[in-house]
Amino acid sequence: MSREFDFIKDLTKDREIWKIVVRVVDTWTVIGTNGFPHIEMGDRVQAITHHKEFEHWKEFVVYNNVYVLHNCHVYDNDAGFKTCKSPFKVVFSFGTKFMKDDSLTNIPPHHFRFKSFKEVHDGKFKINILYEIIGVLHEVVKTQIAASGKKTLHKFNLG
Repeated sequence: MSREFDFIKDLTKDREIWKIVVRVVDTWTVIGTNGFPHIEMGDRVQAITHHKEFEHWKEFVVYNNVYVLHNCHVYDNDAGFKTCKSPFKVVFSFGTKFMKDDSLTNIPPHHFRFKSFKEVHDGKFKINILYEIIGVLHEVVKTQIAASGKKTLHKFNLG
């Protein structure tokens, strides 16, 4: 008999044996401070691959597919910029298995978590978490050209 699935809401750093079902709703490549790329994904929990396995995961991880994730490391989500509110991130290790499973059809696709303009205006948000906002870009107020090694900053008004 197969082990039951664990829920993302139940993740802790106290164990490494997990069996989690996930739907890939977004992936992106990040160049680490070491100069090497790795893959990040997730809107319920941030998942990260090691740069040494980048080429393998780049071809394997496909948008909207459902996977069963076995045996990953769980760490504090201490990223400077987060895609979700989860206090933890999942990091693939050499023993991680990430197997596509087309039989699991009840895993919902991405659903948006919108922030209203009023909440943003009133400061009711965390500045380091990604939110979806419906609106219109009214104007770009200021663009600061980045110095060497820094990111370009843009300030804009939504209407």
